[in-house]
Amino acid sequence: MNRKHILLFLLLYSPMLFAQEVRVLNPITWPESDKDTATYTVKGERHGVSFF
Repeated sequence: MNRKHILLFLLLYSPMLFAQEVRVLNPITWPESDKDTATYTVKGERHGVSFF
């Protein structure tokens, strides 16, 4: 019984040992994610002042 559990454990968890990490090559950095600035400018045409 114990060997069956070990074999089941290895079969279920072995793919996680060999899995590759997926990374984005060129991650998009949004202006609002910058913690150093209190305000940011949104591109595009507007009429008047926008408050958020």
